[in-house]
Amino acid sequence: MKFDRLRKKDRNQAVVKMYDEHPELGLAEIGEKFDVTGARIWQIVTRYKELEAQGAQ
Repeated sequence: MKFDRLRKKDRNQAVVKMYDEHPELGLAEIGEKFDVTGARIWQIVTRYKELEAQGAQ
């Protein structure tokens, strides 16, 4: 179970990086690369941005 969490964390960080570095890509396009839906990409990005904002305060 711990291994899965680490893999998801790595994937989520890669998702956020791709989202930030490639604004021309849509959520669905990014989702295709990671085999998840565009809605899941939005959830991941939103959560990471919220955590980032809390850390900056």
